[in-house]
Amino acid sequence: MSNISLLILIISFSLLYLCLINTLKNNKFTNDLLFFLLIDMILVFTLSIFYFHFQELNISIIISIFLIFDNILLFKELTTISKKASILTIPYLLYFTYVFIKLLFKIF
Repeated sequence: MSNISLLILIISFSLLYLCLINTLKNNKFTNDLLFFLLIDMILVFTLSIFYFHFQELNISIIISIFLIFDNILLFKELTTISKKASILTIPYLLYFTYVFIKLLFKIF
């Protein structure tokens, strides 16, 4: 992973968690949001294991598809809570779309 993509990942994570802290502070945290966050953390962890440790590209692509789907559902859930929160999650969604496209180009 290059330094630029690592920096973009850190920025997108920080924007997402800033949004989630604000949601928690305003007592708008729902069970659906918690579910999508837990699934998201599990998928990011498994993607990093399969991609960086095992270097298994096929499984990484499948996990990244699920991760993009989960990020879309997380975006929709945050949109129902707050429009500002949904705007802050767009870089996070775009980053994992970038990772998916990068994985596709590595295989083909």
